[in-house]
Amino acid sequence: MKKSIFISIFSIILLSLLFSQELTILTENSGMANRLDEEGKLVGYATEIVREILQRHGEPDNIQVYPWARAYKRLGEEPNIALFSTTRTAQREDLFKWVGPLIMIDWAFYKRIDNDVTINSLEEAKKQKGIVVIQQDAKEKFLLDNGFTNVYSVNNDTSCILMLDNGRVDLWVTSSRGIVSASGHAGLDPGDFVNAFTIKEVYLYIAFSMGTPDRIVNKWQATLDEMKRDGSYERIMMENGGESVMVLSSD
Repeated sequence: MKKSIFISIFSIILLSLLFSQELTILTENSGMANRLDEEGKLVGYATEIVREILQRHGEPDNIQVYPWARAYKRLGEEPNIALFSTTRTAQREDLFKWVGPLIMIDWAFYKRIDNDVTINSLEEAKKQKGIVVIQQDAKEKFLLDNGFTNVYSVNNDTSCILMLDNGRVDLWVTSSRGIVSASGHAGLDPGDFVNAFTIKEVYLYIAFSMGTPDRIVNKWQATLDEMKRDGSYERIMMENGGESVMVLSSD
């Protein structure tokens, strides 16, 4: 009897610890949504949105900056992980739980302005010398799934733009905000790079690992929706150079 009671108490304590486990929030240093400034402080419109949610929940600002591939690996393998800003794609839909959208961005092939490469389709892009992308990024998977064999994968957007600038590749798949942010990090002029061909527009979200309780995900979505209704989302976007997406959760 005592053994049975001990096991029951132990089970309750274990379950309590599992459900009270602190959420680990990850992001990368990339683009205008989440980036490190000159002083090494994490800034950007997605960062400030996440911080506002944490503040409203009375939770600490414990955001950690990782290379994208490492952060994405943790998202897929560990419980109670949140990763932003993550592109929501059909291939990823059932891999994670989603809160958003945060913003809509363009996916495009960018080139140096003095590069005479002309692209009017994905098939033409396949014939170019090389295309750089960030490892494990949704854009990398998009290219590989569409039969591209001229893809170079690196760890960060600064490496991407340097490869593009020095002619090691003809193209980089990124967004207009990605070009501006990476140029600043690399000490380059964003005007030296132009959109060669727009692929599509996509939405960025906060992705949660499948081991994250639904009650946490639902609470985050409800708070983001409330921020869009009360004007704080719009204010954060305007103050941090983002364009708002006033779409509430349809889940």
